[in-house]
Amino acid sequence: MEITKPNPIKVNTPKVVMILKTGYDDSPVTPPFSNTYSLDFDGVDDKLDIGTALNLGVNSTISLWIKRGRVGVNELLLGEDTYSFDNTSYIDASNTLIFKVGTFFSYFNAFPISIILNDTTNWIHICWVRSGDSVELFLNGVSMQTKTGFGVVTDTRFDTIGSKPNGTLSYLGNIDEVAAWNTNTINPTDIYNGGTPNDLSLLATPPISWWRMGDNDTYPTIADVGSLASNPGTMINMSVGDIVPDVPL
Repeated sequence: MEITKPNPIKVNTPKVVMILKTGYDDSPVTPPFSNTYSLDFDGVDDKLDIGTALNLGVNSTISLWIKRGRVGVNELLLGEDTYSFDNTSYIDASNTLIFKVGTFFSYFNAFPISIILNDTTNWIHICWVRSGDSVELFLNGVSMQTKTGFGVVTDTRFDTIGSKPNGTLSYLGNIDEVAAWNTNTINPTDIYNGGTPNDLSLLATPPISWWRMGDNDTYPTIADVGSLASNPGTMINMSVGDIVPDVPL
């Protein structure tokens, strides 16, 4: 007897499409601020030449971090070819800081400036704030002393970092995160940031010039990443090995 197989029953099963929401955002991501390098100056003839002098006017702010390699000697932090004795700021053999505008200069020697600068172990933050005739010095975010007599005619300027423009009186040690503003309205404690360099471009008034001193730089050029970005630096008498992983933390 022949058995007829029944026709299979077709069941129309609806297709289920699953959409998984991953929460992925493909918009560009800004990496966190990173500070990993500084420049190491040899104390002989190393310098960073920033070309044409940076002119900050008579109201200005200058910030830099230093880690000294020696004490008890005269050494330049900022040089300027048009000023007498070719400097804007230096440390003398008594660990006193000097600031100069044109031919006028003043010693900043109030307690405890010399104690703070008599240090070859720790990073030190220096900030100069000029308001016309007066200049105020901040170390590590704290006001140390204010001097007057700078006048309101000659602008604050510098064209070299780490020595005189001719390379003499070179600084020995590390310099990091040099920044400059053509205003006196910047709060030095915001720059100091509790002892850790931060992203200065996020300040209400970013610096017009800012040298990261190694971060995202390609030897021998140290980029000016300030808002004007007008003065890229060139490492003179230095090597790629002078870009070192030693920074304020």
